[in-house]
Amino acid sequence: MIIRKLSWLVLPVLVLLLPMSNALAALCGDDLDLNNLSTVFTGAGQCASTGEVQVAAGGPVEYDYGFSIAADSGITRLNISGYQSENVKTLQILELVGGEWEARHSVKKGQDITGFFDVLAGGSYILNVTGLEAGNGTGFYNIALTAVPLPAAVWLFGGGLFSLMIMGRKRKQSAELQS
Repeated sequence: MIIRKLSWLVLPVLVLLLPMSNALAALCGDDLDLNNLSTVFTGAGQCASTGEVQVAAGGPVEYDYGFSIAADSGITRLNISGYQSENVKTLQILELVGGEWEARHSVKKGQDITGFFDVLAGGSYILNVTGLEAGNGTGFYNIALTAVPLPAAVWLFGGGLFSLMIMGRKRKQSAELQS
């Protein structure tokens, strides 16, 4: 009897237990390499990293890492994570829109490299890192991008809506049986 009363919880619990991407992704292993000019994200969960890049004292920092999102990938967002020494002045994600590069996400000097930005399937992007090593030692950074599918909220909303429809249907059937 208790199992029948709790059966309406099954679908929402299953939706909650579906694998979801971590909001702050750890740095990648050998999944995708941003140093490769033809880096293409083809599915959720893929990760691409710059690897640890060292910058000589007094040397300028100006690196571009090109990547794109496959048209049928289902990817709607990329999480960005990593670390930097004080040498990185600005980190930007640029998106190719109508033949022009536009900024989508920026991290300034001294800020943690965390966050996310929305992407379009079939879109082309550049991770642009600029700055200047201002110390007498070697600076460094390591940046990772992780592909994320539709936001979890969409699945939760859909699961909740479906559960409400089932509950309404059962109430209607119960009312019909009682009358």
